[in-house]
Amino acid sequence: MCISYEFQRYIPQATANANLIFHRKKAEEWLTHQASVAKRTMYGLQSITGQPNVGLSRRPFFIFWFMSQISRALMLWSCDNTLTVALDVSKALLAPIEYMMSMWPCPEQRKRYSDLRERLAHACYVAGLPAPSPMNVSAPLPTA
Repeated sequence: MCISYEFQRYIPQATANANLIFHRKKAEEWLTHQASVAKRTMYGLQSITGQPNVGLSRRPFFIFWFMSQISRALMLWSCDNTLTVALDVSKALLAPIEYMMSMWPCPEQRKRYSDLRERLAHACYVAGLPAPSPMNVSAPLPTA
């Protein structure tokens, strides 16, 4: 929490009021990197969990980081609706979240994830892109 607070204090907030060509190029670079992170994460998770002696189902994961990346991508798209790569990257980041949620279910994470997923689906609808594929969490939904 301390590190996050310090980042928030010292890293300037992204705005749409600056030179849009510069910001768009940087946004596209960041989004391209996030797409590769999503792909590598899924590959790594599937490779690791293929080993029978790895107890990943008993360890929590920091899923909120992935959700914050989707939130940032949606913010970029809301500043520039032609930046549809942000929506594609957001959809790619759904897979690692769902995979990890199936191994370590948490009702609060599931609620926040559902809200974020709805925002993404609405953005895809507005942009004329296919909606994210149906939620794929194999673990049963937690009871209230």
